[in-house]
Amino acid sequence: MAMKKAKEIVSSNAVVVFSKSYCPYCVKVKDLLKKLGAKFIAVELDKESDGTQVQSALAEWTGQRTVPNVFIGGKHIGGCDSVTNLHKNRKLVPLLTVLETGSTHSKPVSRIRSNIIKIRQGDNRSTEVEGPSRARKTVHAELNTIKAKSDRRSGH
Repeated sequence: MAMKKAKEIVSSNAVVVFSKSYCPYCVKVKDLLKKLGAKFIAVELDKESDGTQVQSALAEWTGQRTVPNVFIGGKHIGGCDSVTNLHKNRKLVPLLTVLETGSTHSKPVSRIRSNIIKIRQGDNRSTEVEGPSRARKTVHAELNTIKAKSDRRSGH
């Protein structure tokens, strides 16, 4: 059940941060995404009734037990170090610019009518925060490269 929930969240949102509200690394990633104007959903596992089970399911799925556990375009990116390294290497913004919430992840963010960052704060509560959008081009090849590197690291 927890695995199904995690996969449904990832498949229905362009950018997902599985997080814990008190984790400084999670705060760093969420702050970076907000600064870049990314539209994302943060699932605060410490506020979810099944958060421990979801975190275990994520560990089984990705090989990563720690948070933040970040997905972009349905692809597992990794944690804080992976996200900040992508940003330092100027690869994060291009990844974020091609995404729109939904299962296809193929429309540019510039076509999104609303630039809302949705942060889940428990089983049925969420907070929405306005944020600017930075959308320009498609970079699915980069997503696949990151996914391949992630798979090699986790042994999948």
